[in-house]
Amino acid sequence: VCVRRELCAFPVNIPSSCLPTEVLWITIPSNCLRNTHNFHIIATYVRGEDAPQQTDICNLLNLLQTKLPDSTSPTYNSDNYLYLGDFNLPYVEWDEGCPTIYSRNSSAATREHVTKLLHLLTLNGFSQHNYNKNHCGNVLDLVFSTFNLELSICQYPLIIKDEAHPPLNIDASEIIVPPFVTENIDRCVFRRGNYDNINKHLSEINWEKEFLTRNTEEAVNFLYANLYNCINLYVPLHKTHKGGRIYPVWYSKSLIKIIHEKDKYHKLWKKFGNNRDYNEFAVLRDRFHRVHKACYSKYLFNSQQSIIENPKTFWTFAKSRRGGSGCPNELTLNNTSLRGGSQIADGNNTFFHSIFSFPASEYPSVILPDPQNTSNDSISCPHIVEETVLIMLKKLDIK
Repeated sequence: VCVRRELCAFPVNIPSSCLPTEVLWITIPSNCLRNTHNFHIIATYVRGEDAPQQTDICNLLNLLQTKLPDSTSPTYNSDNYLYLGDFNLPYVEWDEGCPTIYSRNSSAATREHVTKLLHLLTLNGFSQHNYNKNHCGNVLDLVFSTFNLELSICQYPLIIKDEAHPPLNIDASEIIVPPFVTENIDRCVFRRGNYDNINKHLSEINWEKEFLTRNTEEAVNFLYANLYNCINLYVPLHKTHKGGRIYPVWYSKSLIKIIHEKDKYHKLWKKFGNNRDYNEFAVLRDRFHRVHKACYSKYLFNSQQSIIENPKTFWTFAKSRRGGSGCPNELTLNNTSLRGGSQIADGNNTFFHSIFSFPASEYPSVILPDPQNTSNDSISCPHIVEETVLIMLKKLDIK
């Protein structure tokens, strides 16, 4: 077995009780695969004669019972296993379903040990993937794994082809999980902006002069250019994940990681129906409930302690419990309940009309610049045609 040096593979010690059975066990650490589980490669050779074969199968059965983790344990943490080799079981026929064991050229004791071995592998989530028969119509080379893989006949083997053992290509790239890279974006923290400098910066601009010397498009661009300039100069930035916060504020990083792992194994179980995936999902689900309860209790305790010194913390807690920021279904104005969009809109109109201050009838005269240096366009009197409005309305997103 050849492994790249960067994968830091190491052999697992095989007990002397397994001799003379030929077994090679290689483990690749999870951190070298960008995964959360180790990868075990087990290669074996089972002798073809009945008596030695019975000994080899019995030794393999004891080895797997000792080395494989207990799937019923609460601390069960599944790894990825690839178990393959020359098993020399011509009396076992493999189809796309369960294997069929025949009595030809084998003793009852040997068949019993083979049945126990196959049951043990199935119980631990192993599946057999090789159904390619040799020139005699047998499948001697078996490939078991606890994950999904792609298997095909190798067209260009490195050694001379053996008709009894067709060369195989095994693609196990599914276990290599690339790191989930979230796109970080800069968001403005407006509550920490320096609004004194912003007001000073904007008040130093002669807006009347600047607007009168520009057409409508140029005036709007000038306005936004100065606003964005103030934001860039006086509003700090904060790096955050694209899409914003999707979890409550009391969710810790470990709890979010548990959620991602739980969802991953739930999807695998739904897709492949593997009991190992469901066991892993059940363990993570129980862990999620325990960690979620602990995180919320800690956040609630810290909020209660902070309210004593800063009462505004209560509103931070209230906003974190709010399910959404949508418009309410009902408002109250002067002891009158307003329901529906039209009533709420009319109520807002009535309220703002009651507090609106009408402008004075006269304004002090303003010295305007030379008309020759001004534009014919005016922001107060823009020229809008019906076709332009229709085009813009069609571009609106009705969703």
